Amino acid sequence: MLCRCLAKHSWPRGKKGRKYIGYVKPFGYPDTAAVCGSCDNPAVVWLDEMEVELYEQGNRIFNGPTQFVSIKVDNDGIMKM
Repeated sequence: MLCRCLAKHSWPRGKKGRKYIGYVKPFGYPDTAAVCGSCDNPAVVWLDEMEVELYEQGNRIFNGPTQFVSIKVDNDGIMKM
């Protein structure tokens, strides 16, 4: 999971072999507490292939890479490349 905005930092390239294949909106987007990790814009939640599968199985809470934060996402579906 990675939080990046759509306006300036969309379709991020993952580090350490992670490939983000789609995004979901955090609960309440665009009035959300999720902020882009590269600027101050509202962020969407970018998911890798395994996280997309979890979303499709009904998971709506995703943890950040350091377990510092978890983000609840909405039910509007995944936007894919």
